[in-house]
Amino acid sequence: MTRTITVAAGPAITASFNAAATTCEGAVNGTLTVTPSSGTAPFQFSIDGGPFTAGAVPYTFTGLSSGNHSLLVKDAIGCISNPSIVSVATGPALTTTASSTPVLCNGGNTGTLTVVAPTVGTAPYQYSLDGVTWQSSNQFTGVPAGTHTIRFRESAGCQGTTSVVVTEPTAVVTTTNTVPVICNGESNGILTINTTGGTAPYQFSVDATNWQSATTFNLAAGAYTLSIKDANNCITTAPITITEPAALTATVTTSNASCNGGNDGGLSITASGGNGTYSYSIDGGVNWQNSGTYNVAPGTYSVSVKDALNCIYTTTAVVGLTNDLTFTPQTDVTICESRSTQLNVVSNGLQYDWTPATGLSAVNISNPIASPITTTQYIVTITLGRCVTRDTVVVRVNAAPIPDAGSDRVICYGQSVTLQGSGGTVYQWAPSTYLNNASLPNAISTPDRDIFYVLSILSDANGCAGLTTDTVRIHVTPPIQVLTYPADTIGYPGDQFTLLAVPNDPDVTFYTWTPSVGLSNTLVPNPTVTIGAIGSDVRYKVVASTIAGCKGEAFVNVRVYKGPDIYVPTGFTPNGDGKNDKFTPFPVGMKSYNYFRVFNRWGQIVFQTKKMNDGWDGTIGGQLQPEGIYIWMIEGLTKDDRVITKKGSIMLIK
Repeated sequence: MTRTITVAAGPAITASFNAAATTCEGAVNGTLTVTPSSGTAPFQFSIDGGPFTAGAVPYTFTGLSSGNHSLLVKDAIGCISNPSIVSVATGPALTTTASSTPVLCNGGNTGTLTVVAPTVGTAPYQYSLDGVTWQSSNQFTGVPAGTHTIRFRESAGCQGTTSVVVTEPTAVVTTTNTVPVICNGESNGILTINTTGGTAPYQFSVDATNWQSATTFNLAAGAYTLSIKDANNCITTAPITITEPAALTATVTTSNASCNGGNDGGLSITASGGNGTYSYSIDGGVNWQNSGTYNVAPGTYSVSVKDALNCIYTTTAVVGLTNDLTFTPQTDVTICESRSTQLNVVSNGLQYDWTPATGLSAVNISNPIASPITTTQYIVTITLGRCVTRDTVVVRVNAAPIPDAGSDRVICYGQSVTLQGSGGTVYQWAPSTYLNNASLPNAISTPDRDIFYVLSILSDANGCAGLTTDTVRIHVTPPIQVLTYPADTIGYPGDQFTLLAVPNDPDVTFYTWTPSVGLSNTLVPNPTVTIGAIGSDVRYKVVASTIAGCKGEAFVNVRVYKGPDIYVPTGFTPNGDGKNDKFTPFPVGMKSYNYFRVFNRWGQIVFQTKKMNDGWDGTIGGQLQPEGIYIWMIEGLTKDDRVITKKGSIMLIK
């Protein structure tokens, strides 16, 4: 702002003034510029009665507060202007707003204040709650509840204030009610809680570890610290005590009953503690009475005492017995299996009961006969009135020896075998056939056929006889006979066919052929033979044997002819003497016949077949044909499917 002021009187010194307002209310940063318009330079300047100061023109005063200021100008010859009053305007007021967050817990200091930075003045700004301590942050933490005045200032010194209220929840107020534990040692005491204030909802704990929202606790007797925590985790505590009655207890005294005196035993109960007014029971709480005195039979009783709140104390009481029942203990006995012994207990008892009943002639007498199969412990229960005792006797049963005739044996015809009996000390074999001594466990048998021997034990080391027998079979392998197929045969050089040994004993498992010439395998029943050169006839021997070493043998004659071919005889004699009775061609290396036919002199067929090694016996319809010449024709296939056809004549000779 620029103003021109004319000094009315005094020396002819005039000046113009330019004043700049402070930046904000309370700031000391206004300026005032003086420009002399008359007088003799150089000039000096004074403000508000201060000393004159020389300076360049125009001259500026700085750091001025708002308001009126008195100015003087002096020139070089000492002329001084009249005082001029110049006003420095006041800048805008420094204002702002602030917000707060409440204190979480009553009496705490967790509130916060946040100041909005002023929009006037010159940064940086500072803030204070007490006007002494200033901070650059616009937020205050750890503030208690109440009304707080916040001071703020800018860099030029302008200041302002604002007030903010920090609220807090009301104090947590808790009332409790306790109910004592019903029975000493239980956990059914009750704590009930009623809470106001703070910030709901609440949680509760009696150990500062486990929390619940329910306002009721079931507790054992004792001192507790109740903790109440509101929604802001504000915690208050209160001491709690749960009481309990004295422990309910009882003492029991007893006196013995007698065997025949009825319920003359005594039982008396004296109770203390608990909740007074007692009831009594001696049957585990089924039946109750107001008196603690009982007349009872001997035995063990479950004693119970119940107080006015149904607290129960239990214990066990034994009413004894004066026992005059006597007996003489028995001595254990030993018998052989299938034998008997008489037991006998000597006692003044009136009733007897034996267990187990197995093997006893009776179970309700003092002297039963015992016939157990195995060793048995018998217990006899002896009763005299209510008095009962037991005696034990062991009847040891030596098991009957079990004969072992040994395993079945296989021998060859003509061999002997030693029997292997065991299981006792005195033996008997039956039948005695073929045996050298039927009383020996290792009797020697030389049977000529299969036989079964039955072994009995007449006595063992305990003098007990066997109750069972055992049987052994002696299998006598008959003389082994072996048939060979073919029995004798004819082949041609290089021909191959199978030899077969067939024994009459199915137990034969081993075979040996000799010599090995031309055989594929000498240890099988059916080796393949390969025929050698003409003239190399071979007589093969086969030995068949069982695992027991029984043997049989047979022979096969293999003759070598030229072939393949069919050899036909020139005559035959069907007279039944077993020699040359049939007209049979001899095939060498042939696989099959297509036909073999025989014709009489009139061209009639008297015989025909396709079977190899089959021949004509000289008959038709069972009638022997006349002696004479007969014509034959034969056609066969070799092993390599070549056809051989031959024909000729033969003489039937009677």
